[in-house]
Amino acid sequence: MMENSENLHEKVTREIMEKGSENPPAQKKEKLNLSVVSQYRNELFGLSIIGIIIFHFCESTIGQKTGDGFYRFALLYDRIFSSSGVEIFLFLSGMGLFYSMKKNSNVLQFYSKRFRRVLIPYLIFGSVYWLINDFVLHHKVFGDFIANFLLISVWTKGIRRFWFVSFILILYIVFPLFFKLLDTTRKNRGVIFALMLAITVTACALLESLAPDVYNNIELAICRIPVFLFGVYYGGKIYNGEKFGLLEKILIPLGLVIRVITFAIRYKWLHLHNYLGVRYETCLFAISLAILLAKLHWAPLNKALSTVGTYSFELYITHVAIRSMMNVMGYPVYILPNYLICIAIAVVLSLLLHKLTDLILGGKKKPVKQTAA
Repeated sequence: MMENSENLHEKVTREIMEKGSENPPAQKKEKLNLSVVSQYRNELFGLSIIGIIIFHFCESTIGQKTGDGFYRFALLYDRIFSSSGVEIFLFLSGMGLFYSMKKNSNVLQFYSKRFRRVLIPYLIFGSVYWLINDFVLHHKVFGDFIANFLLISVWTKGIRRFWFVSFILILYIVFPLFFKLLDTTRKNRGVIFALMLAITVTACALLESLAPDVYNNIELAICRIPVFLFGVYYGGKIYNGEKFGLLEKILIPLGLVIRVITFAIRYKWLHLHNYLGVRYETCLFAISLAILLAKLHWAPLNKALSTVGTYSFELYITHVAIRSMMNVMGYPVYILPNYLICIAIAVVLSLLLHKLTDLILGGKKKPVKQTAA
């Protein structure tokens, strides 16, 4: 009787174990991995360029102080989101560049690939834009055209039309150094990152204090270096498959607190906000958006955002140019129908520009847009 009881017990135990082993992955709740940011990188690029386009409309509307519903919306959007789409661009860029360098550490090949992806569309479109802008619309001299086309005027005169193009090229140049410093052990990476962040913020503060005119010309770019460093730093964590640890569990709620604080005191402590506040918040905002996309997992939305993200760099350079030209030609873009026309023209031009760039590069399709990065 004892033997039969033991056999029955073993049989029941075995059946329970077999039944429990049939669906363990579906029942087990996995910890969220930081790689979710990489997984939804192209969708985030799409969200960032959409955010930038909305911000530019709000910027134009606020400048007119119309007092209508669009004006109130513009004020609210500017206070909550502002130009955070640019920060998301840079955060994803730093992350993507880390991945690229890990896969191929040849610096010359890195430069060649990155510079071609940015310079070819800019040279094609920028040459046409600056010819029209400088000689047809503004009747400037040839020297002005050269300074504008070569993006020298971004740094000498604060002409910001294509400031991002110039800035990202400079970041490409210095990135191998950033990579060498941050591609280290987990403990050392955190210490080195903190030092790099401190040096960058201090340099911004010193430049504003010692050379305010120079600072005013370039603050749009240099105050965003911290967010690029965040991207490189998290690129290492994501590449190594690190999960959300105690640091992230502390930082993300802290980032939301900082968002509320800087929302309230933005114009009182503008320096802190410029140097680090909004930059830090937006890095966490990008991670939060990736988590949200992962949780929603709505294929139509992801596909639409990913498609927009593929053309994000071309959309950026075409829409800022068309926006500028329409303002000069008497079609102010704070008027919504005009801005919708601006967007439509930019979409068509970005599709053509992306196609032409691919043809020049050898007709290879790029499923993941990395140059907006």
